[in-house]
Amino acid sequence: MAYSAHDSSRPTPALLVPAARQSVATASSVDPVVVHRSRDLLERAEVLFDQAASVQDDGAERFRLFYLAAIRASGAVLEIYEPSSKIRRRRGAADAWSRIKARAPQCGELAEYFGGLSTMRSQVEAGLVRTVDPTFCARVERRAMEFLDVADSTLLAYEQGKLTPKRTSTRRTVA
Repeated sequence: MAYSAHDSSRPTPALLVPAARQSVATASSVDPVVVHRSRDLLERAEVLFDQAASVQDDGAERFRLFYLAAIRASGAVLEIYEPSSKIRRRRGAADAWSRIKARAPQCGELAEYFGGLSTMRSQVEAGLVRTVDPTFCARVERRAMEFLDVADSTLLAYEQGKLTPKRTSTRRTVA
């Protein structure tokens, strides 16, 4: 069964941040530029997910597109926690999966899962892996869909002022 990122029948998980830990933000703390950029990345992720779901191949291209959808979803979440509108230089720049685990704990398990697939993704792109087991690809599809749902829930919570990302000044420096 193929799923669409726009399928309204799929369940949307609740944001996994405990209510006691969320602080209510004022409307002025919601940055419309951050919302726009995050929404754009999430929409790109949904397009990639839909493309992957429609590919009829041996699984390698489907796997690659599901992985890319997940990384775009992680970008949408990171945009909330590390807005790209801020000028900064990362010290010891880590990959997106490591950064999202540190900044957005609600995405930690999914980031760990997809981080473990990074090497396989690069091997698929290099042509070293040409087939991917359909069962494994279906698992990656489910996890990518889960990441899209969590990213959407995170963005929605931020838009509604229910999520105030804690930004540390040590992570952002002027270039």
